Amino acid sequence: MRHVASEDRWYEVPDALGFRDYLRFPDLFAAFAAKRGATADLTDWRPQRYDWFPYPKWVGGYRQMTTPDAVDRVVYRLLAFNVAFLSDPSLSGHVFGNRLLRPGASSIRVPTKAWVEFKNYQLASLSANAWGYTCVSDLSGFYLAINTELFCNRLRERSIPEHLVQPLERLFNKWHSGKEFRGLPVGGESSGVLSNTFLLPVDELLSKYAGDHGMYGDDFAIFAPEVGAGRAILEILDETFSNHLGLKRNIAKTHEFTDPEEAADYIENHLLASIEVLEEIGDDETATHKLYALWDERVMPNPSPDAAEVHFVLARLGKRADTYAVAGLLQRSDLLQVDPKASIGYLTRTAVRDQEIAERLCLLLDMPPTVTSEAMQLHICRFLASASRTSAVAAVTERVLDDGHGFRGQTRAMAAQARSRCPNWHHADAIDRADADASFLVRRSLIGTTRGMNEHLPTRTLALRELARRDPALTPTAAWALAA
Repeated sequence: MRHVASEDRWYEVPDALGFRDYLRFPDLFAAFAAKRGATADLTDWRPQRYDWFPYPKWVGGYRQMTTPDAVDRVVYRLLAFNVAFLSDPSLSGHVFGNRLLRPGASSIRVPTKAWVEFKNYQLASLSANAWGYTCVSDLSGFYLAINTELFCNRLRERSIPEHLVQPLERLFNKWHSGKEFRGLPVGGESSGVLSNTFLLPVDELLSKYAGDHGMYGDDFAIFAPEVGAGRAILEILDETFSNHLGLKRNIAKTHEFTDPEEAADYIENHLLASIEVLEEIGDDETATHKLYALWDERVMPNPSPDAAEVHFVLARLGKRADTYAVAGLLQRSDLLQVDPKASIGYLTRTAVRDQEIAERLCLLLDMPPTVTSEAMQLHICRFLASASRTSAVAAVTERVLDDGHGFRGQTRAMAAQARSRCPNWHHADAIDRADADASFLVRRSLIGTTRGMNEHLPTRTLALRELARRDPALTPTAAWALAA
């Protein structure tokens, strides 16, 4: 769970710690649930309060978290999906997010695929109709802003059975009883399918009045033939949000277009902004799914992907230590060259000890160095220098190290560091090469590789001191190597 100390307080119900272990022993879990009264019509069920602890966020800082009670999580999901069994069929085909996988299913469509369908639907509609008015927006603090008392009353108005509504009402009241929280829990499929039910009036209104529309969670797009009609629809929609649902359109994130090509360009490219917003509010799960969609739809199929998008995805996946993009990078060496630092940095964060990946990257060191390839090769050597390597890597990095004509000094210096992480590297190898090499960067790097070597220490000490005497600029590095 997440809690922000301000007037706006968010909370999450993620997977319970050890929840999968509970599911492996359903009989024991059923007995545990029975002790808590979570049986039959849930009349005797007693939802639990939570204790908080600080949990580090991948973007820095902390969020307040809790280990949710496993029984409450199961009950919440069962109630939410039983509501969705009845409400999901009422949603139009214009709603893409948090839809049931099929009628009566207890899971939803894959979020990344659903997001791509949402985006592609908007682009296809603009292409086919050349709409004279497009509005793209979302809702302010959506889950936080949902009035759960109003929500439960809306469920009753839609003839959702009381045996579903009443336990949900008790659960929300328990969670809100400390006056720390309001709204639905952020994140998770349970709140997602319930939020779709709450927005049914919006889908119905837009189906009736808009030329076309699309919705994914609280993100929505409205299309109309011309500006006057579009703004009239927006006015009716705002009235529905405020007077019937207690919600507000996010004015700062509302974008209106009269040129369909400009609208399409924005829809195509605003995914990065939506991911950043999700990260800001702490919905890392949805943000990660959208990163996957960006990688699969915009980077991998594109022969010349946008370097900013490649960097954006890899930087965020790397901070999460998420290996989703590793296979794609290895399939396409050209992607490594789009942003070598970000690409190899990502591999270093996610697969630094994978020897198979290290040896596959070594194949790229056999490419003749060019202006575009050597930046990649430099960062590959940096990756190889980040962990212990095999004899196969030793042979390749030694060839790069000794190639004073093909590779620049900076790349060869990093190759020296990589070679020192492989078997059979001795101080004599480093000193002999440092004595003969013309590049100061390489000599300094070679001396650095001897740090911590204790074999033949007097001989190594004399040799390093002699090198430093002949080239005083190497004195600090030699002293550093000898100090270990």
